[in-house]
Formats: sequence, structure tokens, C-alpha cells
Amino acid sequence: MLHATKINERAWVVPVIGLIEPTQKPETFQVKVELSNNGKTPAWITASGSNGKGATEQQPLPTTPPYDEMKPFSKKGSLLSPTGSFDHGFPLTKERLDHVRAGHSRLFIFGYAAYRDVYGDSHVVRYCFEAKKSQDANHPHSLEFYVGGPDGYMDAD
Repeated sequence: MLHATKINERAWVVPVIGLIEPTQKPETFQVKVELSNNGKTPAWITASGSNGKGATEQQPLPTTPPYDEMKPFSKKGSLLSPTGSFDHGFPLTKERLDHVRAGHSRLFIFGYAAYRDVYGDSHVVRYCFEAKKSQDANHPHSLEFYVGGPDGYMDAD
């Protein structure tokens, strides 16, 4: 019973990817990944990192994700309240997006967050999204990000 209550009440940090949006700079776009606490209690983020990389058949993604670490986090961690969130932003060039649209390369956005819940238990969520042609003809951009990538890039506990 206690175990079920802890699962129900604990913090759950989950990634949600946004749309590809234009920026104020011509030929430059951005996509954001929002890390949200969907749980009922706070989380303390103790580490986080992310990256975006292109890949081809000749040069696939590395086996171990090469994260750019966000710093600094205090030893206690940064508080993320229930329903709270923070963003990782990724700049994208029109040239990169055109390569993906044409099928010359693949584009991945990936990252992780390590956090502690109110019970003192540590958790990690790892995410990876791949840009693919939108399956929605009315979508504002011809590419969207879908869950995808190597197994070692995605995990949650």
C-alpha cells in the first residue's frame, strides 16, 4: 500500500516537445522541450543536460548521448513545483531543416533530467525526439518531432 501511495503522490518529470517556430533572425528557427512535473509533489532537479544532433547512415548518433550539461545546480537541487516546468531551447537553421526534409540527414533532440522526490528517492528521465515529415496536412510546419532514437537515449524511472 505504501509503495502504491508513493508512486501516486511522487513527482513525475516528463518531456513535452513544442513546435518548430520562427525566430526574429531570418533563416533561424527554434524548438523547445518543456520538462514538466506532472506529479502531485515537488521535484528537486539535481542535474540536466540536452543536445541536438544530425545523423546519417554513415555517421549515426553515438551510443552514449553527448549531453551539454546545464549548470549549476545546488547540492539540494532546484525546486520544480507540481505543474511547474522549465524549458530547453534548441536553435535550428533553415539549411538543417531543408536537409532533413530532403532526406539527406536525420535530426534528433535529446536530453535528460535527474531529480529527487519528496521521499528522497532519485529518478532520471531521458528523452529523444526525431524530426520527421508532419503527418498533419494542416500543420504550420512541414516537420514535427516524434519520440524516436536509439534505446540508450530514452528511459524513465
